[in-house]
Amino acid sequence: MTMRLLAVLLVLPILVQAESLRSLVKTGNEAYRAGEFDEALNAYRQAQAEAPQDALGKFNEGTALYRKDEHDSAAEAFRAAALDAKAAGDSQLEAKSLFNLGNALLKGAETSQKYEPQASVDKLTQGAAAYRQALGRDPKLTAAAENLQIARSRLSELLKQQAQQSPEQSKGSNDLQDQVQEQLEKQQELSEDNRESQQNPSDGEQQQQAERQKDLQQRSEELADEANQTPQSQEAQEHLKQAAEEQQKAAQQLSQGDLQQAEDSQQQAENHLSQALQQLQQQGEQQSQEQQSQSQPPPTEGQQQGQAQPLQALELTPEDILDQERVARQRRQQLQGQQQRPVEKDW
Repeated sequence: MTMRLLAVLLVLPILVQAESLRSLVKTGNEAYRAGEFDEALNAYRQAQAEAPQDALGKFNEGTALYRKDEHDSAAEAFRAAALDAKAAGDSQLEAKSLFNLGNALLKGAETSQKYEPQASVDKLTQGAAAYRQALGRDPKLTAAAENLQIARSRLSELLKQQAQQSPEQSKGSNDLQDQVQEQLEKQQELSEDNRESQQNPSDGEQQQQAERQKDLQQRSEELADEANQTPQSQEAQEHLKQAAEEQQKAAQQLSQGDLQQAEDSQQQAENHLSQALQQLQQQGEQQSQEQQSQSQPPPTEGQQQGQAQPLQALELTPEDILDQERVARQRRQQLQGQQQRPVEKDW
């Protein structure tokens, strides 16, 4: 059964700081409920002008943009709302803003998947991070946990599809891609275990996760060394090195019981692993195109003659045209004389 993204949390509160501000938000809410999203957006933005640091105003703007299918702009609004809510110490609004940020990013990934697959990978990765952060602020937000699984599933599927689109890559490149893909999935699994353990922390479980994280760190270092053997994989190698560094941080943080910081480091490691995998796939596609170009036979002589050639520009003066006409007339007269036909009068 296909997993569906859960609905956006639409919380449209009435602000009470000033009468004009309250009136603007009320107007925006009424327009929003009536489906007049342009009018709602205009009212919300006017309210923001009166309270620039208010996270609720940015949150409301994001909901209207989302309903207008302007998902990239909505994501920026929700990201700003989350930052302002964090600064104000409002963890509930921060969690809801992060949840909506994840939804906007996933919807944006759907739009760009066909024409900008790399952008879709980035948005899915960021969306998964937003859901995880939302859960960190509000562990009871179960919708974020469900959407996190959807984001990870879609990211894994997209990366596999991209790998399958380059079947003519070299065996070594394919092997490295498969290993990085497996490494990414293991890191995601460990990150999920860490998130779940935050609700019921256990010293023994934390130490086990720290050991697993060290193993993944060592594996990322091995993959970086393997990528170093191919000059074209330099960018992938750098991402693998950075993933190993973040995994080392996460292992230390898990050992110290700092699960939230470890989760952030794990997310950074996932990002670098995704980037490394994307670089390897792009390298494989380039190699495939070069192989196809080299395998095409040169055109035969007949094919070369049949090819259209660009026309040369003619620059003729009036005198040139008259000369050509005289030559053509003389040639016609000669032909007519050979055929013993009477010469036509030209007066």
